[in-house]
Amino acid sequence: MKNKARKTLGVRNLMIFSLMLLAPSLMASDLSFIIFGQYFIPTENAFKDIYGNGTAFGGKIKYSFGTNYGIWLSGSFYKKEGELSFTKEKTVVKVVPLAAGLSFQIPGDWIRVYLDGGLGLFHFNEDNPIGKVTSNRLGYLARIGASFFPVKGLVFDVYMQYSSCKIRPAEIEANIGGLSFGVGLGYRFQLSAEEEKWVWKEVK
Repeated sequence: MKNKARKTLGVRNLMIFSLMLLAPSLMASDLSFIIFGQYFIPTENAFKDIYGNGTAFGGKIKYSFGTNYGIWLSGSFYKKEGELSFTKEKTVVKVVPLAAGLSFQIPGDWIRVYLDGGLGLFHFNEDNPIGKVTSNRLGYLARIGASFFPVKGLVFDVYMQYSSCKIRPAEIEANIGGLSFGVGLGYRFQLSAEEEKWVWKEVK
C-alpha cells in the first residue's frame, strides 16, 4: 500500500514538474497577420524568356505555439505580360498559389528567425492569341526568414522563398515556381490561455 502511495506521489510530482517546464512555452503563443510583396525569379528558362522576373503580392496568417513551432497559411497573386518567342504577340500569365505548412522558429526578444515548409495548390492561367491554358497542380515551397518586432504588435518580415510546381500544358512539362525575395508588414496578437484553447478547439 505504501509503495503504491509513493508511486502515485512520484507520478504527481513528475506531472507538476513537467507542467512547470512547459508553462512558459504554452504561454508563448501568438497569431500574426502579414501582407507582403516579393520579387519573383522563375527557375524555368522558357518561362523566364517570355515573362522575365516580376513582383507578386499576398498575405500570410501564422499561429505560433510553444517555443519553436508554428503553423501557417499563405496566398499570393502574380500577373505578368510578355511576348511569345516567335510571333512576338502579347501573352499574359497569372499564378496564384495557396499554401499551408509548418514552421520551426528560433525566438528572441525582438526577432524571430524561422524556417517554413509546406504544400500548396498552384493555379496557373496563360492567355494569348494562340489559346488559353488553365491548370491546377500541387507543389511545394520552403521559406527562410526573420520577423522583427520593433514595437508591441507590429511585425516586419523579410524572407527568401523557393517554390516548385510542375504543370504540363500541351504535353510539355514546365516548372512555374522559382526563387522569391520578400518583405512584409503586419500585426501580431499575443494570445491568452483562454484564446489559445479556443484556437486549438477550432483547429480540431
